[in-house]
Amino acid sequence: MKRTFCPPAECYDHRERDYKFGKPLPSFSWLIENGKLCALNFPVAMNAGLAKALGVMMKLDFERAVLNRIPQIEAYPERHFRKYSSSAMSSSISHGRRERTAWGR
Repeated sequence: MKRTFCPPAECYDHRERDYKFGKPLPSFSWLIENGKLCALNFPVAMNAGLAKALGVMMKLDFERAVLNRIPQIEAYPERHFRKYSSSAMSSSISHGRRERTAWGR
């Protein structure tokens, strides 16, 4: 757990490009602007409390990144900002749950 969620400081050294200490997850603001998708796949059966806590923290960090875009969008109205749709995210999540339920039968 510690190795995954508390990597050494050398992991964040941008001069080090061989990633021998691992590759850190980019910020959610970078993921949103580049149209990337981030998913958490943590089996609840392993540790239900930890899985829920990680999911909540990840969701809060994502929402913070979305809200922090508002001042940038207002400051630079001529700049193109990638649109974000919460309904698309909800649709993807519910689709994934349906698929997982269908596979578990």
